[in-house]
Amino acid sequence: MNGTTNYILSQMDEKGLSYAAALKRAQELGFAEADPTNDVTGKDAAYKMILLCQFAFGVHIKLSDFSVQGINHLQGFDLQQAKKLSYTLKLIGIAKKITDQLFIEVAPCLLSNDALMANIKNEIMLCKL
Repeated sequence: MNGTTNYILSQMDEKGLSYAAALKRAQELGFAEADPTNDVTGKDAAYKMILLCQFAFGVHIKLSDFSVQGINHLQGFDLQQAKKLSYTLKLIGIAKKITDQLFIEVAPCLLSNDALMANIKNEIMLCKL
């Protein structure tokens, strides 16, 4: 959902960079804003989820209506442990209608290494509907 966070996580995972070093590199390459707060806290992905939910489900929601977690608290250790278990960490936005209730969340998630979304690297984004 967000090229900046995907780039940071890819660099931490593949090159062993720290969060701070990966963020700095993303900024140097122009993938991250000078103030990356909305990206790394998950707010950018959450705003995209709000728009997608309006179109897909015809509902009007606010940021305060669902859980939003970013990647700014993740450390190299988290990605190393995921890798040991054959998983990859990605920032994911999920919206599901379960019976008559809508479940929405943005958070770092473990994805099996063979999942399509786990193999989207660097600044590339994917939206699966």
